[in-house]
Amino acid sequence: MDKKIIAVTGGIATGKTAFCAVLKKRGFPVINLDDINRNLLKKPAIISVLAKTFGKKIKKGRGINRKMLADIVFSDTAKRKKLESILHPLILEEMNKSIAAEKQSIIFVEVPLLFETGWNKQFDVIVTVYAPQKTQFSRLLKAGFSRKDAEGRIASQMDIEKKKKLSDFVVSNTSAQKDLEKAAERLFLYLNST
Repeated sequence: MDKKIIAVTGGIATGKTAFCAVLKKRGFPVINLDDINRNLLKKPAIISVLAKTFGKKIKKGRGINRKMLADIVFSDTAKRKKLESILHPLILEEMNKSIAAEKQSIIFVEVPLLFETGWNKQFDVIVTVYAPQKTQFSRLLKAGFSRKDAEGRIASQMDIEKKKKLSDFVVSNTSAQKDLEKAAERLFLYLNST
């Protein structure tokens, strides 16, 4: 069976996960790379490598203090790139295993850093969930991020306007949940025509 692998991407706080929840509700499999990342950060071998690389202070019990690690890597580009060089190959490997194990013919993968990693070539269709940068920023502030952290997180990713241009399909997420439902309908029509 041929599988159609669809990436769902966007910037931080654009609503990727909310849109993927709509897809799941409709019965489609969604592989979430943030979930894969969280699971990797629980593995003793990964914890050990990260503690050696970024210092024992990032350890929390038997796991990783994700906030502390984020504070370290989002304030230093070289450290962020080092973390990515450790985790991204493992995430890609786990993603490919999950895709291979999936029985359905249409599979969605939530990939926050799709273009930044160069993984866009792995997918048949690219969907970007879009919200303007000012909306991303206000959502991050409402979620408890400081202004500095919000700015740093947004700046660490490719500009959302550029992602929009590189995509096959764009979902605008600037208003209500029902609009995400309508966008899903338009996406299904698009997928059926390709």
